[in-house]
Amino acid sequence: MEYTKKNVWDEVEDKNSIFKFSKGYLSFLTAVKTEREAVNYLEEEAKKEIMLI
Repeated sequence: MEYTKKNVWDEVEDKNSIFKFSKGYLSFLTAVKTEREAVNYLEEEAKKEIMLI
């Protein structure tokens, strides 16, 4: 048996979606520094989504 390492980055076709996700995640991490802040942030975002429905 032979094992060859694969670089997943070479396999990905849509790299822009990865960068878009990482920018959003970085913004989230910048906005919330504690678990309590994260819960409050997520509650507010959920309320916004409910208002849109």
